[in-house]
Amino acid sequence: MRLGLIGIVGAIFCLMTACSDEPDFDARYEKAAQEISERARELHAEDARVRVEMGLPVATESVTAAETVTAQKAR
Repeated sequence: MRLGLIGIVGAIFCLMTACSDEPDFDARYEKAAQEISERARELHAEDARVRVEMGLPVATESVTAAETVTAQKAR
């Protein structure tokens, strides 16, 4: 009897932990897009720094794919 009760309580606990709140697709997408944009800005800044050191022309504006998607969503 006790073993059955422990089994039921254990099963309920497992179900409760398995059903924990996870971020939905949109939240995960926005987080990934933000991380990608931040990394792209870092790379653009590094590229600009190296270009200045080498005496090459520097792009004045850069747009990441995530910023493009965000702008398209705003329309």
